[in-house]
Amino acid sequence: ISPAKKSHLYLGLVFGPSLNQVKNQGLQKTGYDIGFIAGYQLTKRLAIETGITYAKKYYFSDGKYFNMSGAGSGMPSGMKILAVEGSSDVFEIPLKLKYDLKTRKDNHVYFSAGISTYILTGEYNKYKAFINGAAQNIKSKYRKNKNYAAAAINYSIGYEIKLGKTSQVRIEPYMQIPLKGVGIGSLPVTTAGLHLGITKK
Repeated sequence: ISPAKKSHLYLGLVFGPSLNQVKNQGLQKTGYDIGFIAGYQLTKRLAIETGITYAKKYYFSDGKYFNMSGAGSGMPSGMKILAVEGSSDVFEIPLKLKYDLKTRKDNHVYFSAGISTYILTGEYNKYKAFINGAAQNIKSKYRKNKNYAAAAINYSIGYEIKLGKTSQVRIEPYMQIPLKGVGIGSLPVTTAGLHLGITKK
């Protein structure tokens, strides 16, 4: 077995833009994420990966998808939300399997799938709402950390090219499908993005 085919640990950096939406209602401005990954090559084709990534997500939602039960006493009595435009600061911890579909000497195409846990550290929302029969615009910030285990399913198809003897550059379009809502309104945020990265044995 050649050294390239042996099991090994690798570390890397990924970053890139993302687009986020709730229930296919349209996109807001582009978000982004940046973070570190760690992987272990189990076989010639199969690896397991994890890491931690900071993500900034922007989204919009009609008020009917906003769950008021999570707002508690922070919302005025009798408030009815018509729409919300928000952003959130999230640390994501993925756990996924990566499988090389087509391999060549210096490059390969791969597929990956897994789940992500979210740690929500901040949220900023702008509400359009009715309060006591009058339409109002309200802004709110929330800074309480909240954890969401297995919050989303991740899947991607990527391309890696060898850089030197021990490094690889990757281009990885990906999708995150929500398994649960997050934030004050428990909004199910779907994410599509592109990761650019470099890994090293």
